[in-house]
Amino acid sequence: MKTLAYFCNYFPYGQKEPLAETELFELAKNFDQVLIFPFFQEETQRTIPPNARLVWFQKSTFQATKTCQSWHEIQELWKDVPELSSFHSYNQSIAYKIRAAKIHASIITQELIKYQNITLFSPWIFPWGPTLALTKTILFNLGIHATFFLRANGADLYPERLTSTKKKLQLFSMHHATKVFSVSNHGVQTIIQQYPRLQSKITAAYHGIGPLQLGPIPNATKLKWVSCSTFHPVKQLHRIVAIAAHCNQEILWTHFGGSDIEIEQFKKEIEHSIPKNLQIVFAGRKKQKEILEQYEQQAFDLFLNVSDTEGLPLSAVEALHAGIPILLSNVGGSSEIGTTVSVQPFRADEWANEAIAKCFNSRNQSIRKEIQTKARTLFSLNNYEFLAKEISPEIHGSAVIMDDNLPGFSIASSLLKGGIPSNNVAVMRQRVGRMSALNILDFNHQTTESPWFLFPLNESQWEKATELVQEDNRFKLTYNAQSFQLSTNKFKQMEWAQKKGIPTIPTTTSLNPAEWDFPFPVLVKPLNKGAKNYTGARLWIIQNLNQWNNDKHLFDREKICIQPFYENAMVAATVGYCSKDGHITSVFSAERVRCYPDTFSMFSSVSVTKIPEIINYCTQFLEHSNVQGIFEMEFLLVNNQWHFLELNNRANTWIGAEFWSGTSPILDALNEAYGLEISVKKQVGSGWWIHKKNEWGNLKYKSDQIWWLLFLWKNRKNAKWV
Repeated sequence: MKTLAYFCNYFPYGQKEPLAETELFELAKNFDQVLIFPFFQEETQRTIPPNARLVWFQKSTFQATKTCQSWHEIQELWKDVPELSSFHSYNQSIAYKIRAAKIHASIITQELIKYQNITLFSPWIFPWGPTLALTKTILFNLGIHATFFLRANGADLYPERLTSTKKKLQLFSMHHATKVFSVSNHGVQTIIQQYPRLQSKITAAYHGIGPLQLGPIPNATKLKWVSCSTFHPVKQLHRIVAIAAHCNQEILWTHFGGSDIEIEQFKKEIEHSIPKNLQIVFAGRKKQKEILEQYEQQAFDLFLNVSDTEGLPLSAVEALHAGIPILLSNVGGSSEIGTTVSVQPFRADEWANEAIAKCFNSRNQSIRKEIQTKARTLFSLNNYEFLAKEISPEIHGSAVIMDDNLPGFSIASSLLKGGIPSNNVAVMRQRVGRMSALNILDFNHQTTESPWFLFPLNESQWEKATELVQEDNRFKLTYNAQSFQLSTNKFKQMEWAQKKGIPTIPTTTSLNPAEWDFPFPVLVKPLNKGAKNYTGARLWIIQNLNQWNNDKHLFDREKICIQPFYENAMVAATVGYCSKDGHITSVFSAERVRCYPDTFSMFSSVSVTKIPEIINYCTQFLEHSNVQGIFEMEFLLVNNQWHFLELNNRANTWIGAEFWSGTSPILDALNEAYGLEISVKKQVGSGWWIHKKNEWGNLKYKSDQIWWLLFLWKNRKNAKWV
């Protein structure tokens, strides 16, 4: 049973949020049940969808105190957001809001815990964004894999309209959201420019309204203008008075919106500047239905919006649906719906010329019909069908993870946090492992839905996956198993790279150290380290010939790759996905600083960058090879030159890198397998690692050790287990 939890500001109380009302009634058609959570409560109550019920709870007024414990809790929340991870100074405003969000999230969780297939949605980033980010995390830890979606409008999107506190809370909310829907393409680009790594989870989704009748066409000498907004200072309504003063025609201006007090205040502000040719009718605050009826019944020449800032003015869209021409400030997404004029600087004469031309040119039935048709195309109720599919996609078949260790756990987490229902994810287990924490299914052909899309991650699993596909056509590989061989043929890769003119570092399999053409220390890497039953170390650092002679019995010298060791070297990689037709998608570069303070421990920190040089090298290499599916290509920075290291066609050590980039080759593979456009991404990072006595531990879930080890590393001290 699909459940939508809809978190709004006022609906169904009062008359505010008419767009949320329209949106909710349309979305409710695609869910079995709807829970409505308003943040504010007013006296009157509107009708709600028949499958919906109202949930109200008392909001917290708890004031967070300045204590180490309270601020430490917030720092724990920040640390997963790269742009906020270094934010440590105490901020009382943030402390209050996060503390209240945590209290609200715990209350909401008690209401939602009874549901399994649940979608969290808010038409605004504020005030619900931080609360829902925490709610999603709490539910996930309880084994309930909720998805979380936000709309970004104007006041909660553009940086110039946000305080420093809200900017941090906005990023925190978007970081944890499964997807964010901007009301305009301009809003999408604004977010991407600020936070490039979020690109994959930001998309435009226009609102919609029902069809209106074409309004009557004016024929009088007097021009009839109309506007609809609050009297907030950013709306700059006095500009309409200035525009009218530059016109020779008689003008009747009707304004919808505002309380009696606001209207009287505005009258006082403009009483000495009203030109003789302007008559103003302040219609006051009306219900949306009443305003739309006026658009259908009255003959308006022009709709005006002169704001300093907008997301996408839906009041103008409503006018368009009645065939009324519009003239808007060139701000936000306004240019996506009609003619705009600059307000920076604002020139009343320029606005007047454009307004007069529009009024007389559009007194034509065919032009008005054309205006209405465009509005019905861009802003129909069908937009909510698109939105419903985005927040609740129909998924058929099971993603079968053929690994119960860290790589498999990362893939399963990415699918669950990306919105794939838990009953569509299964694992072929050899042991309980980490998968028990995710509460997903063991693979069973009687209980898991077919077809089954296989994610094999090592040699033996690839062989098993190939056998399954050959035996039963309900099993499907998410990419071509043959290309896996490229990952084990390191020296063939080197030859290909060199033929393409890509620099490579010296590499050999020579068993005689005297034949090496590069000095100690060297890095010795087993080529079969991922093979079944392999128990040796993942790498050795050989400092001199004596150490070589002492340690060479530890590894099979016929299956090793020997390369020079560069201390504190910069290693970078491109990670991406090659589809079956050779199309490369989701390519991004990331770099990690490899530091070896001693042979006892190894640290690797990851940061996403844009390195055109290695992305270009990556493209050249892939043009020559037959790579399919998920891949990782590593490069090493030596003397300010990037050198090719190796290609890994599985990228199982970099599954978490998308956390920093916002791209997801794992989900792209699943999209191709399912034939769906599931543009949701995972939020699991690769974390910090420590190596001791050939045993690897993932510290990602041990926050005290992560921060302790990070402190030691930054202070150039040796690290060890605590």
